[in-house]
Amino acid sequence: MKLRHNYEYTVWKWYVFPALFLVLLVGIGPLFYSLFISTHQYNLAKVQIPYKFVGLKNYAFLFTDPHVWNAFKLTVIFSTASVSLELIFGTFMALLLIDVVRGRNVFRSLFLIPMVITPIAVGLMGRYIFDDAVGIVNWVFRLFDLPRIIWYGNTKSALITMIILDVWEWSSFVFLIVLAGLMGIPNEYYEAAKVEGAGFFAVLFRITLPTLRNVYLLAMLIRIIDTFKEFDKVYIMTKGGPDFATDLITIRNYTIAFKEFNIGLGSAFSIIILIVMILLGTFLIRVVQRAD
Repeated sequence: MKLRHNYEYTVWKWYVFPALFLVLLVGIGPLFYSLFISTHQYNLAKVQIPYKFVGLKNYAFLFTDPHVWNAFKLTVIFSTASVSLELIFGTFMALLLIDVVRGRNVFRSLFLIPMVITPIAVGLMGRYIFDDAVGIVNWVFRLFDLPRIIWYGNTKSALITMIILDVWEWSSFVFLIVLAGLMGIPNEYYEAAKVEGAGFFAVLFRITLPTLRNVYLLAMLIRIIDTFKEFDKVYIMTKGGPDFATDLITIRNYTIAFKEFNIGLGSAFSIIILIVMILLGTFLIRVVQRAD
């Protein structure tokens, strides 16, 4: 019996070790290498500067760099505005569709189309849709004699354009989660509310939204983390410009590491972003757990 147990344990190890080795090779290995590089002076554009250990100087420089603080500020604004609007529009679409019986699957599929489009394609679409000369948005504005807006070429409207595009793409994700939550609410709640004579808004704010609290927390958790990782659409449309108006943390990290070729500084910034994401994710998960 003991021999059979040892044999099963040995076989189990042979199945697990290849996957574990792959995880270490692809995930953990580069992480430790990045941590190692972040403590060194390593700039591919300046080969005359020796590769040497500098300790925490890269981190200290980043904490004093105004562009880094600007990137974090813009990312928080982008994340807050995008997630808030996505929750509102996603809930609105779910409430519209929950009572639809005929054609529900068709409408659900149509609502999900933006979410399944790749972010790069969304960015390319955004360049043409919001183009100040030939874009369809300004064409509609001209039909109503409205002034032409330079959407992503103006420092005042560039970040707003990114927010609009992100809301268009990911409101359908919130819609899908909220719709599933609405379908899980027992009908007895609404029947009791009708007996009491409650109106639409009373039912919405006293039954529907409180019941969906955990659903909203889950959607917020996923979308906030995603917005902090936003890169594709912003890079395709503005590359962080104009004048750093859309310079999110991912764009700033890309600029440092792959445009300025400062690999040591870029690795340090990556570690800082990772720590921020871990702290943010841990906080949001605890909020969800407390709500449960």
